[in-house]
Amino acid sequence: MKLSILFSFLFLFSGCETPLTVPERLDPLSGLDIVRPAYKDMTVGIVISENTKRTVQFLHDARGYGSFDYEKINTLFTDFFRRNFKKAVRLEKIEDANMAQLDMIVIADLYVNVDIHNVTELMPEKVHAQIDAALIILSLDHKQIDTIKGLGIGALERPGYNPEKLILEALDNLGVRLRSSMKLAEFLKARVRDMSAYTPQSKNTSGFEIDIHKIPDFKSEPRPNDLAVIIGIEAYKGLPSSDYSKNDALIIKDYLKALGFQEKNIALITDQDATKSGIEKSIEAWLPNKIKNDSRVIVYFSGHGAPEPNKGGAYIVPYDGDPNYLETTGYSLKRLYERLGMLESQEIIVLIDSCFSGLGGRSVFAKGARPLVMLSDIKDMPRNMAVLSATQGTQISTSAPDKGHGIFTYYFLKALKDGKKTIAEIYEQIKPLVENEAKALNVKQSPSISPDADKLKGRFSLRK
Repeated sequence: MKLSILFSFLFLFSGCETPLTVPERLDPLSGLDIVRPAYKDMTVGIVISENTKRTVQFLHDARGYGSFDYEKINTLFTDFFRRNFKKAVRLEKIEDANMAQLDMIVIADLYVNVDIHNVTELMPEKVHAQIDAALIILSLDHKQIDTIKGLGIGALERPGYNPEKLILEALDNLGVRLRSSMKLAEFLKARVRDMSAYTPQSKNTSGFEIDIHKIPDFKSEPRPNDLAVIIGIEAYKGLPSSDYSKNDALIIKDYLKALGFQEKNIALITDQDATKSGIEKSIEAWLPNKIKNDSRVIVYFSGHGAPEPNKGGAYIVPYDGDPNYLETTGYSLKRLYERLGMLESQEIIVLIDSCFSGLGGRSVFAKGARPLVMLSDIKDMPRNMAVLSATQGTQISTSAPDKGHGIFTYYFLKALKDGKKTIAEIYEQIKPLVENEAKALNVKQSPSISPDADKLKGRFSLRK
């Protein structure tokens, strides 16, 4: 204000009839071709609505509209989301979002309102049209967060009556409304994950860097057909937390990627996404759909286990599991091994950082029951499967606060960094290390392997 008055005074004093106007201060980056996502830390899964598919098909089939198709719509929507989010993933259905570790799901909806009778009968030079675009934003549990709408209004011209210009106008309007959505802002604020414990620069409680957090360069060749399901449940629904289990899962994924696994071939589910149905879907639907004859499979679990008190079976406890009703709400190891055994895969490696004693650590137990833990769930194991677990029998699997991980997972990854390649080599190195670490924590823990290590020599290699 003072600056404007000063400029006016100077020009009046100098005899100028028209005072200068102080220019508006612009963003220094305006006018530059720099993409700055509105939600730069968020990932979104895009589902193209059935309404959109039908609309595009209608336009494609109508005379004069053949120059615009479904793939073009898909490209426009994908570009729009990539401008506004850190990452945009195309999904065939909303259920696929649980496998991709996204922050939310967006249904992209489009409708073209045009006088199609006038077009097909008279073929005028111009046709008035309106593009109705909408985003229905959902959380991962399919609850509606917000609905945002945008319009594109104008004329479609011959030849082709291509609606792309109007669609882009509608998407521009959508972008403005997207960035000003208060409901979305509140949801994303609550959704931000706490990743402070595990980052490549993480340090332990003494201030020293945690060695395994520096992901090594294994110089691995791509493994285009190898698959992994990684499950890490730390924050349970109604149960005590399993300390650092989510950190375990996240770093396991980073190591597998360094070993050549492709992002699209890793199903990572953590905390509230690792429900019983989520685990069943990843093991019993996603894996069989992706498997190839030359695939190698790794399944990793970190979280609570539990014994079934009457029959003695061992169960993985999902996020929504109840140790009082394991047969209904848990996922049994027996079922896990049976389902994996059905896969036509070269090799299957199962890694379990959990325990099934019900005595503490990474295990829970039905209130008032007495455990009968037999853990006899590995019968007639297929020749192409090996299981490496954190404990034996009724032992407790534990974690180390100074490392921010389960001690089994920590020493497993440390063995990989040290150059160990096969499951048998890793087991032989980590067994005494885990035992000594557990003893310092006043628990008894010794990793187990099945089949015996001497039967696995030279097989089940994680590194080449």
